[in-house]
Amino acid sequence: MYTGVEPTKYAKKNIKKFNAKISDTYTNKVTHVIINKNKNQFKRTVKLMKALSTSIPNGGPEIVHEDWVSSCIDKGEVVNENDFRPSSIPKSAFDKRNASTTNIFDGYSIYVTKNVKPPPNELKTIIEMGGGEYCSLAQMKRTKSKQKICLTCNDDIKTLEKDILLFDGIYTNEFILSGLVQQQLDGEKFSMKDILYN
Repeated sequence: MYTGVEPTKYAKKNIKKFNAKISDTYTNKVTHVIINKNKNQFKRTVKLMKALSTSIPNGGPEIVHEDWVSSCIDKGEVVNENDFRPSSIPKSAFDKRNASTTNIFDGYSIYVTKNVKPPPNELKTIIEMGGGEYCSLAQMKRTKSKQKICLTCNDDIKTLEKDILLFDGIYTNEFILSGLVQQQLDGEKFSMKDILYN
């Protein structure tokens, strides 16, 4: 599956030789996600975020740049993905994703306020694919056993004043988006609790 970059005519014409097809939608059958090689054109698409949410041992797809496809076609075989990792994602993130036996949001219950981007319905899929539990505010009040967090934005932060004590952390969308790219969730860097107290 390609995201943030289009397949070349060469790739479209020759990929069938590998009994493969290019998917337009992300499903658990996707084995490879192809993104742009150019670091300056890196796009954090929803498809890429879905792919990053699942570790390799848990069935997540390989993530490579577009030269991997043409190299496979040229050599007539599937070549090593590690030689075609996009530089826009840190090597340490690939190492963590390859080694992790859990997905990145395992143990988290997450509530998303209505104006967060990407929209809550898209974040729901990303969170659940990553092993997290996507919760409404009512569900969050009943959840006891998990790390309870909220994703919010400046437009919604004031709506949380009466529920602030429900959450172990209140963060911007970057908690998830940057967390997926880095394969490390940084609560301190993306916290919004200070804004609530000002």
